[in-house]
Amino acid sequence: MHKKSNIIKREGEKVTELDMEFSKYLSALDAKGEHSMRGIFFNSTESIEYKREDGSMGTYKLVRIPFRSLERFTKVRSAVIEHCEAMTK
Repeated sequence: MHKKSNIIKREGEKVTELDMEFSKYLSALDAKGEHSMRGIFFNSTESIEYKREDGSMGTYKLVRIPFRSLERFTKVRSAVIEHCEAMTK
C-alpha cells in the first residue's frame, strides 16, 4: 500500500493523480529494501509534452523536490529513475 506522507503540498493545494502515482513508485521502491526512501519528499509532479527532433510528440514527467530532500534524493536518483521507467513501460 502506498502512502501520501511523502507528498508536501501548500495549504489548499490538492494531491493530483500523478502525485499519487509517483508516490506509489517511491513506496514500491522502498518496499524492495534496496534503497531507503526515508526523508525524501516531493512538492508536485507534472506531465509535460514536447516536440522531438523527428516531429513526433513526447512526454516527460517533472517532479519537484524540496531543497531539504535534495541531498538524500541525489543518493538514490538513478534507482528512482530506473524504477519509474520500468513501471511505466
